[in-house]
Amino acid sequence: MINSVLKEKIDKRIDELVEEARKLVEGDRSGDSEIQKTTPSQIQNIINAAASLRSLKALTLFIRYQAARGYLPNVAPKLVKYINEDLTKIAEEITSKGSEEYQDVLFYLIQLFLGYLKRWFKINEAKDS
Repeated sequence: MINSVLKEKIDKRIDELVEEARKLVEGDRSGDSEIQKTTPSQIQNIINAAASLRSLKALTLFIRYQAARGYLPNVAPKLVKYINEDLTKIAEEITSKGSEEYQDVLFYLIQLFLGYLKRWFKINEAKDS
C-alpha cells in the first residue's frame, strides 16, 4: 500500500517520468519508420499487464513478447532497460528494496511511466496524420 509520504515522494518524480517517456518516443521516431508499428493500444496492453502482475521478470517477458510480434520493435529494449534499471532505482530511492511497499511503489511507477508513454505515442501519432 502506498501511503501519503510515499505518494508525495513519487509525485516529486513525475516530471522526470514524463520527460523520459517523451525522450523514448521522440528519440526512437527520428528517422525510424519501424516506430509507426507501435500504437497506444500496444502500450495499453503493457499497462494492463503491469497492473495485473507483480513480477518484473514476467512484465519484461511480456514486453519482449510484444516486440517479437512486431510491436514496439525499437522501443522494447530501451523500455525494458528503463524499467529494470531506472525505475527500480527510483523505487529504491523512494523506499528500500526489502520493504513491504517496494513492489507497490515500483509497479505504481511503472504504470505511471507507461501511461505517460502512451500519451506521447498518441501525440506523435496525431502529428503524423
